[in-house]
Amino acid sequence: MDRCEMQGSNGRGAPPTPLGDLPAGAHGVVCELRGGTGFLSRMTALGFTVGAPIRVMQNYGRGPLIALVRESRIALGRREAGRVLVQVGPPAAPATAPAPAGERPA
Repeated sequence: MDRCEMQGSNGRGAPPTPLGDLPAGAHGVVCELRGGTGFLSRMTALGFTVGAPIRVMQNYGRGPLIALVRESRIALGRREAGRVLVQVGPPAAPATAPAPAGERPA
């Protein structure tokens, strides 16, 4: 089961949380983007897609929030951050690149 499907109503996990409510250092996975086509297009272009691992780098509770998504630091306004729902959890394991053809892993 995907971490985003584990919602609080069935007792198996916490419901998704708006990105703007998370403290600095929190990790999670993008579960839902709530907005119109312009917002969805902008967020997708920035790398915020469902299933993308995310980490909050800075959140003072006012002003912009800085998040790390797809190895890029992105600043979002409070309203934008409130429309990104995140399933909070442990940091995602880093992906390992396959060995080039003809080489054996060490």
